[in-house]
Amino acid sequence: MIRFFIILAFSFLSLAQANLSAAGTVKVSASAPAVVTENQRFQLIFTIHNAQADSFLLPKIKSLKLLSGPSKSTSSSTQVVGGRLVSSTSVSLVYIAVAEKKGSITVPAASIWSNGTKYSTNTLTITVQSQTEQQKRQIEARKKAEEQQRLLEEAEADEITAEDMFIRTEWEGDKVYAGCHNNLLIKLYYRINVAGWDNAVWPDAKNCEVTDAGIARHSRYGRAQVNGITYNTVVVRKMDVVPEKTGKLSFGSGELDVIVNVPNRNDFWGGYHRISKHMVIPGIVSSVKPASEKPQQEEEKPVEQPHWNL
Repeated sequence: MIRFFIILAFSFLSLAQANLSAAGTVKVSASAPAVVTENQRFQLIFTIHNAQADSFLLPKIKSLKLLSGPSKSTSSSTQVVGGRLVSSTSVSLVYIAVAEKKGSITVPAASIWSNGTKYSTNTLTITVQSQTEQQKRQIEARKKAEEQQRLLEEAEADEITAEDMFIRTEWEGDKVYAGCHNNLLIKLYYRINVAGWDNAVWPDAKNCEVTDAGIARHSRYGRAQVNGITYNTVVVRKMDVVPEKTGKLSFGSGELDVIVNVPNRNDFWGGYHRISKHMVIPGIVSSVKPASEKPQQEEEKPVEQPHWNL
């Protein structure tokens, strides 16, 4: 009996491996509701099955406004079909869209590349119906509420001053040397409740190699005094910069949305809500010295590691 179960187990594993290794044909698809109403929000989804998408080209779509996206979602499943173990995966890119006038909309085929192969999705036809009076009132009310919320968040963001929070671009060392690894820091100084950051456009420069550098947690955070005020600090990004030659090295400015927890107003129970404060990352101009002038010491290139928020 034991021998029977051992043979059965090995047979099952062999069958599972064979089926999993050949699991799933690569397919792509596009999906959306067949019928929507004017100014009704809906999801437009492009999916690749059983492969990873290397790149994606969204077609031009007339009479359709994309409000946000793409957001990415993944799923996987394994099931027994006809005595075989079948595994499948999918990666979806989701857009939030709205049709602003009555009629018919055609969504052309999108192009998805995977492992050097181009795949084309199906086309879609979406019928856009007129709004009822009740739907018009609901949509207008929602738009008004969203606009009021946007204005409120902008006003709250404007109340955050340079004394509350600012960004500096600074070198980790006193001098910068050609042909050597130099660390450039994007550092956030703050004394309010910062939750993280998003939508970064990092400073860049010519005539140098720039890569992400690893940041140990104990060196990411700190405290500093500026103009008599004590700030918390966090290194938002650490860049390993190798200049190609001596002379002037100029990094342009960048952008960053800092997410801030703001106390709820007129709320007996307290609590917070989040707003986004758009900030400029200042550029920096430096003089690059010859490598021969650098003090003799063992130089180590930082290990790359992914960026993570607060």
